[in-house]
Amino acid sequence: MKQGSKVKIEPAQLSVSFNELRKKNEEAKKDKFDPIENKDKTRSLIAKIFVCSYFVGLGLVFLITLAYNLIIAMNKLNIPLLEVKDIILTVTGSIGTSLGFVVGYYFKGQEK
Repeated sequence: MKQGSKVKIEPAQLSVSFNELRKKNEEAKKDKFDPIENKDKTRSLIAKIFVCSYFVGLGLVFLITLAYNLIIAMNKLNIPLLEVKDIILTVTGSIGTSLGFVVGYYFKGQEK
C-alpha cells in the first residue's frame, strides 16, 4: 500500500470481526485462571525436570568415568585410574543439596 492511502472497512465485515472477538472473549471467561493450580503445576514441572536432569547427569558422569578408565587401560598409560565411587560421591555431594532443596519445595506444595 502507498503511504497515506486509506483502507475502507465495510460495516458487515466489522460486525463479523466484532462477533468473533466476542465469542473468543466468552470462551476465555469460561476457562478461569486458577493461580494455585498453576503454581502446583509449575512446582511439579520444576521438580520433575530437576530430578530427571540429576539422574541423567549422574549416569553421564558414570559412563564418562568408565570410558576414561577404559581408554587409559587399553593404552597402558601410567595415569592412575579414576574411582567411580569417588567421582559419584563428589557429584552427589555438590549437586545433591540442590536436589534436596527442589524435592523439599515440591513436597511443601503437596501438603497444602
